[in-house]
Amino acid sequence: MDVEQRVNGQVIAAVALALAVLLIAARITTTSAEHRKEEALMSLLGEAEQAAAAQRNAEAAQAYRRALQLDSGSFAARLGLARVLVRMEQWTEAQGHLSQLRTADPASSQVNLLSARAAWQAGELELATDYFHRAVYGYWPPGQMEERSRARMLMVRLLTQRQDRGALVPELLRLQRELPENSPYRRETALLMLGAGLADEASRELRALIEAHPEDPDLKLSLVEAEVMLGNYITARTQLRAIQRQHPEEQRTAERLALVESVLALDPLGRRLSLAERHRRSRLLIEATMKHGENCGGVDSIGEHLEGARKEAEEAYTRASAEATLERNIQTAERLWYLLPAACRAPDAGSGPLAHVFVRLEREGR
Repeated sequence: MDVEQRVNGQVIAAVALALAVLLIAARITTTSAEHRKEEALMSLLGEAEQAAAAQRNAEAAQAYRRALQLDSGSFAARLGLARVLVRMEQWTEAQGHLSQLRTADPASSQVNLLSARAAWQAGELELATDYFHRAVYGYWPPGQMEERSRARMLMVRLLTQRQDRGALVPELLRLQRELPENSPYRRETALLMLGAGLADEASRELRALIEAHPEDPDLKLSLVEAEVMLGNYITARTQLRAIQRQHPEEQRTAERLALVESVLALDPLGRRLSLAERHRRSRLLIEATMKHGENCGGVDSIGEHLEGARKEAEEAYTRASAEATLERNIQTAERLWYLLPAACRAPDAGSGPLAHVFVRLEREGR
């Protein structure tokens, strides 16, 4: 009995040993296969990234697709392929891969940035804005802050296209703060701030750019626009005259200078003006506003107001009543100006200087 038990024990031990050997061999085989698969995947990814870096997009896309055939769950391969497809403007296929990537990692800044670009191209501007916001405010490694600034620049362009000033202004200000001094986006940012009505910020940025590029007439003319927006017409005139001397070939200067001179000639609030001169300009302002009303076809609607304004403008100047008459003239001109939009039947091309003067009057709290 003992012999039989010993034999049975030896058989069981032998079988167990054999099974263990087989299991170890299977594990070794599996590990080896997985290792080979991982090596092949890394090789394909390296090949794809090299091709993508060299702008060989079709070759890169093919290598990424082969990597996905090897491992359909590879996030890196799918992200790389989506990036190349966006670059190649193959939007439909790109959208399919981006959808899978968002499911795998909805917080990925890279995925959301690519999704934003694809949605923008498809005309889905609100969705693109949402993806841009997720991308810009998602996690970016410390070494990728410049890439985040590029993403914000794209978002700013989209918000400009959408004319969404409420969202655009804070993003422009953030962009201005985070851009390095040598960024190629500084000029565009300054011009976008100018277009968004951020004249103070734009003027500071433009002055810095002009200091770095003193021979650039476009920057100087943009600074003139900022000064005009701020109501600094005398400063604008000085700058325009300097541009005329430095860049006599620049034809835009004369047109802007004519506008500024016209505004200054009509402005009754100009600095260091005598009371008589301010009074004279207030009469000119009434006359110019009446002429605008006549040229735009507003006589039928507000003819009575025009006639009353004409009588007031014709009153002789007397020093004793000059202050009161000046105030009345300005109020009369303003009343006419605000009646004209509803009365005019056709635009008047000569109303530009008037618009600037009345904006200045409003800014001064009148």
